[in-house]
Amino acid sequence: MNPENDIPDFRDWADDPDNAEQLDLLVAHFLAEEGVEMVGDLLACRGQQHQWTAERWLNRLRERFEQWWAQGQPRLSSPSVKVTYWTAPQEAQAQQLLESALP
Repeated sequence: MNPENDIPDFRDWADDPDNAEQLDLLVAHFLAEEGVEMVGDLLACRGQQHQWTAERWLNRLRERFEQWWAQGQPRLSSPSVKVTYWTAPQEAQAQQLLESALP
């Protein structure tokens, strides 16, 4: 336990089989929100960089766990994932023009 605020150590909590369902949901929410960026970071690194990158992402997951714990461990539902892209307005207009049926 972390004596400052009674938040358990994330890795100890995650290793407890009694927390498996909550861990899965917490990780699912994390991946739904951060997964694309995380995988992009992992793809961009090489060799020894993977360890540092993985630890950085695990620290972000630990921070998410600590926020969730501090909120009283609210019940998490299965997240839905939707991929969206932001396109600059000029690029979107150009794409519409290219896809339109010109005379």
